[in-house]
Amino acid sequence: MKHIAVDVGNSSIKAGVPGPAPGSWDKVYRWSQPKDFSLPSDDPVGWLISSVNRPKYRQFVHWIETHRKQDRVHHLDWTYATIKIQVAAPQFVGMDRLCAAVAGHAIVGQKPCIVIDAGTAVTVDAVAAEGTFLGGNIFVGLRGALDQLAQTTDALPRLETPTTPDDIEAFGKSTAQAIQSGVVLSIVGGISEIVRRMQQVFGGSAQVILTGGTAPLMKHFLTFETNLVENLVLDGVLMIGNRLAKAYE
Repeated sequence: MKHIAVDVGNSSIKAGVPGPAPGSWDKVYRWSQPKDFSLPSDDPVGWLISSVNRPKYRQFVHWIETHRKQDRVHHLDWTYATIKIQVAAPQFVGMDRLCAAVAGHAIVGQKPCIVIDAGTAVTVDAVAAEGTFLGGNIFVGLRGALDQLAQTTDALPRLETPTTPDDIEAFGKSTAQAIQSGVVLSIVGGISEIVRRMQQVFGGSAQVILTGGTAPLMKHFLTFETNLVENLVLDGVLMIGNRLAKAYE
């Protein structure tokens, strides 16, 4: 049975069909709402699902149970993580963070790494050289920050998410540009300070991996070296999920 890796996030659901080579993807779907859910084939598949959004997860599983009764659903949780988790309450760590950490550790090997996921929320997490998740930081992402400014003020507009570095200036010449630049550069500054503090602990030896929907934009402004990996969470879902699926075979 073919397995499909799924990352149920707060903004959308990503589903990846693995390719023939390790770490490759034949197809990656991004679904924003239930009406978008679809697969080109009716052949049975096993869904390896990581979720941080319970309503979206329930909607997705309901679609599978209604329209694809022959499929099998594997829900990932922290107990299946292939790295140690050194935090007070591992059951409350987002699976997207753990999946990204698993994939990041696999990329760097026996070295420490810092994993940045710049999406709806920004997470910056650390993994020790031997493969221990050490925890990290979470703060509001680009879309959330723009929405919060619009919702909590009287005159500031709700803006579209900037997609290119050309939208960002040190001196915003309009209210819109001042908001976009201020939000992007504040997130970049937050990421940079967290990474600086983590690198102090690691003695500057940690490799930095960057992923998430706004990662390409953030990478342009970060002043340290990063490895941009587009589907890092899905990579980790597949690594953890294959282990879970084998337990049921």
